Amino acid sequence: MNPKSSRTKWTGIILFALGAGGGLFLSGAMTWGEIESGLAATPDDSRALSLSCPLMMSYHETGVIRAEIVNELDKEVEPYVIASFGPANTSAQRRVAEIYTLAPGESRSLEWQVDASDAAFSRIIPVAVIQSRYNINPPRWGICGILLFSLFGLNGSTTLSLIVVSSVLLMLFGILLSRPFFTAANAPKNFAQMGLTLAALTVAAMATSLFRLWGLTTLLIILSLILIGTLITELIVPQRAPTG
Repeated sequence: MNPKSSRTKWTGIILFALGAGGGLFLSGAMTWGEIESGLAATPDDSRALSLSCPLMMSYHETGVIRAEIVNELDKEVEPYVIASFGPANTSAQRRVAEIYTLAPGESRSLEWQVDASDAAFSRIIPVAVIQSRYNINPPRWGICGILLFSLFGLNGSTTLSLIVVSSVLLMLFGILLSRPFFTAANAPKNFAQMGLTLAALTVAAMATSLFRLWGLTTLLIILSLILIGTLITELIVPQRAPTG
């Protein structure tokens, strides 16, 4: 392989590695936020609470948390609603508690504001909202984690979009540049196919993290790390020439 071809191959590999690494790091960081939020105490037999949180915020932003409390009964109820922000079960956690009166069958939207002062480990804002049981009206519980990060002074949503798009583009350009060299007859066995599989796993991990499916995201990240180890082995360890 001539020097120009070798540079092209390694440029492609580096671009692909940056794209995959960035995507997996983003997915892992967002999943960490969800897991940290899940450490809050959960009422027995609780149902899902409709909860909306920003996915990412910058350190100078103020985010809005929205939750919907529900009365399923045909009579008035007065549930106790507790919203917690920050590291679970610590003195640093901020708690807002209030009793709300709900008419028969009523649903009501509530809002709270969060900022960097609510962060745990200076990187995530764990959020947990509990609607307590009232009579036979069941308790409800919802959690989310907000990642604190910013590029070039941008807000959280713009930074998130930039990272996702950059990750996909870097992997795409990396594949286009390096694929011809890894589909040749003397290339490491199945290297190109494994690279495409890693790209698919990375995109899937980012997609599931955006929908806060942290269990599935964790599985995809683990599979990706195993595949990365195999790719590194295929790339670095010399291939034995066939005998006979």
